[in-house]
Amino acid sequence: MEELQYLATWVKEQHAQEYILTWLLTQPGVWWSNGEVYQAALEKSGKRLQEFVKKSKQGDLFQGITDKIVSDESWDQIAESLARLIAIYQEEL
Repeated sequence: MEELQYLATWVKEQHAQEYILTWLLTQPGVWWSNGEVYQAALEKSGKRLQEFVKKSKQGDLFQGITDKIVSDESWDQIAESLARLIAIYQEEL
């Protein structure tokens, strides 16, 4: 079991941006126009998204993951990816 936990931690740390993006997609605010995540994605505001994630983080592992995404450019990329996913979702509706 410890090996699986180690592996999960390693994957999350190696793919921090994708992990954060996946986590954001499970947040209720991502699908509502008045939600903080939705607004950050619409504005493609990595800074706003980063503030939301840092406010919402849970536990040491999450802290370590958010600490790995240090550049504003990386956060902007996450916001842009999230905006594209929301747009595709809305198109499909």
